[in-house]
Amino acid sequence: MVLIPIVIILVLCTTQFWISLIIAVVAFIGARELLAMVSNRSGGDGSKRSDGDGFNDEGGWRFLGALPAAVLPVFVYFSGFQIILPYLTLTVFVCIILRLRFGRDLTNSLNWLLGVLLSVFYLAIPLTAFVGIKGFEGGGYWILFVLVIVWGNDTFAYYTGRLIGSTKLSPVISPNKTYEGAIGGLVGGIVIAFLYNYFLSMGLGIFGLTILAVVIGVIGIIGDLAESLIKRATGVKDSGKLIPGHGGLLDRIDSLIFTIPVIYYYLLWQGV
Repeated sequence: MVLIPIVIILVLCTTQFWISLIIAVVAFIGARELLAMVSNRSGGDGSKRSDGDGFNDEGGWRFLGALPAAVLPVFVYFSGFQIILPYLTLTVFVCIILRLRFGRDLTNSLNWLLGVLLSVFYLAIPLTAFVGIKGFEGGGYWILFVLVIVWGNDTFAYYTGRLIGSTKLSPVISPNKTYEGAIGGLVGGIVIAFLYNYFLSMGLGIFGLTILAVVIGVIGIIGDLAESLIKRATGVKDSGKLIPGHGGLLDRIDSLIFTIPVIYYYLLWQGV
């Protein structure tokens, strides 16, 4: 809860350039967690173990593997979204050359390459939409709009699920999530969207606002399940231990990863 006012200030009071740097830091931390999970060598606990290639996960390959995700938001700020395709091509080429030159263990090399690609495609590209949204008129308020709906959705889903949840939403991937909790989260997200629209005069109609809130809520649930799928597949409980008692950074932003691009393209469609 202490972080919420800080996030609001950063979103509303900083420039697009600073947003790109903030997203770069977030992408870097998230990419390191992804690389740890995909390699499944530290179990997401940040412990240092040799990967057999002359580097330890913490100081060597994991650091290098997280750089492409971290650099992308800043590149997009300076060059626009058209830089993404050549950047991806160059990233793949350089990563393969690095492993061909320095990697000695084929399994480690493949896991590392998959982790790098996952961190860029799954994490960095969607999060970079924050940079694009901030460039629109009133972009900070749109970013905050997504944040409060996702926060509200998660909060309402959690308490609704605890109170009346019984029907498992995805028992294999995420046993604690229920349909009742998901519906409660969607309803809570709609309520918060209407309050936000009323007090900040976003100018959205009732029908459009409802649809947008539902879409954000549903995509947020999918994002949450996507991260749970990665954790289940790699055999870890949390993505990391960045936040004591709350897991890693990815555990906190999983619902946001896919929702931000939705708002970015919605604003493009609306010609904001």
